[in-house]
Amino acid sequence: MSAEENENLLTNEDNNDESDQSKTEKQPKQETRYEDPNLTSDLATIMHLVKGNIGTGLLGLPWAIQHAGILLGPILVVIMAIICTHCMQLLVKNSKFYSRRLKVRALDYPSVMYHAAENSNVDLIRNNPNFFRQLVNAFLLITQLGFCCVYFVFIAQNVRQVVMTWWPGAPSDRVFMAFTLIPIILLSFIRHLKVLAWFSATANIATAASLGIIFYYVFPGLTQNEMPPLVNSEIPTFFGTAIFAFEGIGVVLPLENQMKNPQNFRYILPLGMGLVSSMYLLVGVTGYIKYGEDICGSITLNLQSGQGGAKAAKILYSLVILISWLIQFFVPMQMINAWLANSTHRRLKDAFFRIFLAGLTCACAAAVPNLGDYISLIGAVSSSVLALILPPLIDIFTHHAPRTYDHTLFANEDDEGIESDYVVERSDDVIQESPQEARSSRMKLLYCKNIFITVFGMIGFVSGTVAALKNIIHDLSHADTNDICSGGTNSTGNSTLWL
Repeated sequence: MSAEENENLLTNEDNNDESDQSKTEKQPKQETRYEDPNLTSDLATIMHLVKGNIGTGLLGLPWAIQHAGILLGPILVVIMAIICTHCMQLLVKNSKFYSRRLKVRALDYPSVMYHAAENSNVDLIRNNPNFFRQLVNAFLLITQLGFCCVYFVFIAQNVRQVVMTWWPGAPSDRVFMAFTLIPIILLSFIRHLKVLAWFSATANIATAASLGIIFYYVFPGLTQNEMPPLVNSEIPTFFGTAIFAFEGIGVVLPLENQMKNPQNFRYILPLGMGLVSSMYLLVGVTGYIKYGEDICGSITLNLQSGQGGAKAAKILYSLVILISWLIQFFVPMQMINAWLANSTHRRLKDAFFRIFLAGLTCACAAAVPNLGDYISLIGAVSSSVLALILPPLIDIFTHHAPRTYDHTLFANEDDEGIESDYVVERSDDVIQESPQEARSSRMKLLYCKNIFITVFGMIGFVSGTVAALKNIIHDLSHADTNDICSGGTNSTGNSTLWL
């Protein structure tokens, strides 16, 4: 869409002479947008939102609840779901604010962070907005590559368990990661996601089938199992795994920007996240009750590999994760290709980075071949920053600073699903916040709410990272050769031969 079309989508309330013309121009442009075949329906958006949040994190929820308790764990999952959904809403709201202020079609996460920092009343922040843009890019890069590391561990451990039913002396997880690297490198040279469209559709079917098989093994005899502890004290470990599960913060803006009816997103987001949270609670609670303290970093590792259905679930989900690896890998390669845009020998450098990053993620996975530990670490380090810390900071930089902003852009935002928390008044053609509203208890509560979420995210970031690192050090120094979760060593005792 051109810049002129973007301007016509904005209603100029200050100029009465041009108001009729703006309305007449707006109508045909909006119709053109609705007829765009690439825009998604409400139902498709919900499906994409659910798919963007359901991955290895879903399978790790029983392991997370184990560290919080069968009573406290679900309560904390609901609380985190509410906070994460609210942070997604904050990100969408502020993205729309800056899009209208700058008269552009849409903004991505790093750009929203950039403009929020640029408008902050703190000089150090306002003078270095590009630092905050790159900060978001860095954490996005860490998150995506972290997902790729987790996927290596997942594929290796699940495939190895299946292979061991025919080959009891199968090598360790690390060897299976090396085997997995070969097709990963070849597939990493797929440069267009359109090529993966058919595979993605197949992956969705495989995901549904795998979950059905998991429930088939989990539900029978569930009421006969002994009730696990109501409360456990390992909350930091729970935090890292749980926040990893809510991994959809990066897909929120792209989904909202591609909707036919973006005004409905304020209903779709809580509905979609409600479905996701319900699935998390169902898998997390039933999985922990079923397997108790023996639960693994992925519930698929607890399924008896000798049974055909369990084998099918592990293989199907491994294929799903293989495709997911390619999709997650696409994001960092987009960033790298942007940096290489004007360089010489671009194709050669692109090939080098694809091979290097694929090998790097495999090496990092082999260094810590414990799925639960890796999920907890990535969640605490990167997911907490992107999902909990930065969205409320963006809102603070934008709406709680004394600098002047055109908050009337929110005055009539019902068509885009955005509600304003601010009352403004006009004086000498400058939009200012009403002094009465600025001092109101509502404004103070909104500010305190954002501060609370930021501090909550920072505490989770620090404590979760420390707990994950301690768990990793402990697992590496106390390797269990008979670990049911296949924690990186050969369960038959032949690890020294293969490592």
